[in-house]
Amino acid sequence: MPGAKAPAKKAAGGGFAKGSPEQLLSEVPLFSGLSPAMIKTVVEEAEFQTFAPKAQICREGEYTADLYVLLEGLVGIYKSDPDKGPDATRYLGSLPSGSWFGEMSCMSHAPRSATVVSESESVVLGIPRHAFMKCYSDKKSVKFKETIDGEYVERAMGNHLSTVSLFRGIKSSILKQIGAVAELVVVEKGDHIVEEGAPGDAFYLVRTGHAKVVKGSGVDEEILAWVCENSFFGELALLNDAPRSSTVSAVDRMDLVRIPKLPFLQLLGANPDVKTTVLERVKRLFEDEFLSEEELEARTRAREIGTEHGVIKAGDALIIDMSKCTHCNMCVEGCIEAHDDRIPRIGKRGIAFGELLLTSSCYNCKVPDCMLACKFGAIRRNRAGVVQIDPDACTGCALCEPACPYGTIHMQSLVGDGTQTVTANPVTSFLSKVPGIGKLFEAKPKEEDEADAKGGKKKLRQAVKCDLCSGRADMACIYNCPCGAIERIDPNVLLGSQ
Repeated sequence: MPGAKAPAKKAAGGGFAKGSPEQLLSEVPLFSGLSPAMIKTVVEEAEFQTFAPKAQICREGEYTADLYVLLEGLVGIYKSDPDKGPDATRYLGSLPSGSWFGEMSCMSHAPRSATVVSESESVVLGIPRHAFMKCYSDKKSVKFKETIDGEYVERAMGNHLSTVSLFRGIKSSILKQIGAVAELVVVEKGDHIVEEGAPGDAFYLVRTGHAKVVKGSGVDEEILAWVCENSFFGELALLNDAPRSSTVSAVDRMDLVRIPKLPFLQLLGANPDVKTTVLERVKRLFEDEFLSEEELEARTRAREIGTEHGVIKAGDALIIDMSKCTHCNMCVEGCIEAHDDRIPRIGKRGIAFGELLLTSSCYNCKVPDCMLACKFGAIRRNRAGVVQIDPDACTGCALCEPACPYGTIHMQSLVGDGTQTVTANPVTSFLSKVPGIGKLFEAKPKEEDEADAKGGKKKLRQAVKCDLCSGRADMACIYNCPCGAIERIDPNVLLGSQ
């Protein structure tokens, strides 16, 4: 089973190794490749969690991004099986103590690909994404990166290939061979994945992110299409040796599966039936489709609005129907009342689309640039996919503000409103999270002058954005609108339906 490594070395006392927190972690095989500095990072940032038998640790489809390391117990992996019913699941296997899971969502921002259930009393170490990425990118922790990459390729490749229409229904043994010749590629925002006129030497499957397909460049650039999660492009390379007919550029960070042409065709050559199926599916993609004038106009307008404003990246948007709006300002007043800091999150500015206004309130992007920009783990996505700012973790660095493509984040001054000061001893911070004994090591409140003497830093400003009225049963702006003019929907669905 992928990720199933040798159990962690045991010692008396609950199964944990004796000694310092660093020694405890060094007994876990995954952490043996970490540098001392990164082990310290895990000690400071990670959190112990306990689970009873049959308890869910993470659920398929939810937006959580922690890496989980199983210290004690046994967990089962399950995936939904819609062919057998809406609530049916398929058992994939079990992972023993010393294993890890969740690295796919941690690295790609994709929703969880499977549900993990505790099969016994289990103790799990949850590592936040920002701490994981520090370890992953540390030049002195190359072994850790190699271990993670090896498992990520094996898990991601198998799961993804089986869901792509091009390979649907093909035997898992063949998919495994395809995965062996494929490779995972990470592309940063603005990079060209393929270029017009270049040889067609591979085709690509999109795991996460968005890209635009263009012809020409500069003032002559024409956008032909957009590609997003679970789509693919460059498949014409399988049919002929013609050069690329267009350029594909990433509009945000993308995780791709690159399948080289020559080894792939050689593999298909050894499986004639599979080759016929795949190539026939590729040909069908280029058969002309009849579009009504309304469908053609909607598709063209959606492409234009995506080109002008990049809303193709958005997950959902706050829409105001200006034909219904009476400008009573009740939405803004409701927003102010809903937040203790009395800072409004809604604004009546944004992208005009006929009578509709896509406001500058948070779009909850599928791959949030603000979350990628934050180096302190203060911007996270909850299980429902809502992007939120943790005020306790925010340092006021303002890296997120320019990163947001829609201008929804602003820095609010805290001068005159008191300060937030945080100091912590790494060892006691780590031990405070251990189930059963954590309360003995909880940090005690300190006076402001004592914190200053120990090097505590005062936060003078804080990032603020729409939080979809987290903690409320409704959204204040929608609830308080007397005209029914406000709602939240996916802007791409909206634009495609106009």
